[in-house]
Amino acid sequence: MRESLAALPCELAGHWRDNHAEDLGEDTLSWQVLAGGSHDLQVLATMAHERLSGFPGLHLTPLRRLHITMLAAGPAGDFSEGQRQEMLERAQGLLSGLPAVRIRTGRVLYHPGAIAVAVHPLASLTPVREAAVTATLAAGGPGAAPGSPELWLPRLTLCYCTASQPAESIISALGMELPAAEIAVDALSLVVQRGPRRCWDWDTVGTARLAGADHLTEDRAA
Repeated sequence: MRESLAALPCELAGHWRDNHAEDLGEDTLSWQVLAGGSHDLQVLATMAHERLSGFPGLHLTPLRRLHITMLAAGPAGDFSEGQRQEMLERAQGLLSGLPAVRIRTGRVLYHPGAIAVAVHPLASLTPVREAAVTATLAAGGPGAAPGSPELWLPRLTLCYCTASQPAESIISALGMELPAAEIAVDALSLVVQRGPRRCWDWDTVGTARLAGADHLTEDRAA
C-alpha cells in the first residue's frame, strides 16, 4: 500500500469493484482516530472537495466521518460483545500512560481506488496502532496480525473512486500539497461500520483515551 500510494497512478479505478465484502454490505469492526471535529481538517477537506467536485466517479468522505484508520479488525460478526469490551479495556490500559499528541497532514496521496493525505509524524501514531493490534489479538480477534510500521502508511482519505477515469486531470486540479492541518490525537475509537462503506453508517462501540486527553482537547478548543 505504501508504494502504490506514493506512486502517481495513470488511471483511477472503482474502489469497491473487487471488494466483495463491502459490495455485500458486510458489517466491519475497526479502530479509528475520529477526526471529523477538527476545524482545521474540515477546512482542508472542504478545499479538496471543492477542487474535486467537478469530476464524476468520486465519492467524497463526509466531513463528519473524517478519520484515520488504525486497524481493520475484521467482520463485526466475528467479535462478540464481550470481546469488544475486552478490546476496549485492553486498549485503555495501554493508552492510559501514552501522552496525547498532535499530528499534521502532509502530501496528497493518489491511489487508483482513493485519494488521501498523509499524516505525520509516524512515530507519534505507531504506539496508538500497536495498542489497537495488541488489544485485538488479546481478545482473540481473527486476522489481527501485527503490521510492520514500514508497511503502514497512516492517512486520511478525502474520497474514494467509484469509476475508472484518467488520473491526470484530477491530479492537476487537486495538486500534490494542501495547506497543512493539525489534528489532536487524544482517543482511539472502536467502530462498527454497518452496511456498505459509502453509506457511512457508523456506531462507536467505545473509546479509549490517551493520557492528557482533556488538556489537549481544551487547548484545541481555545
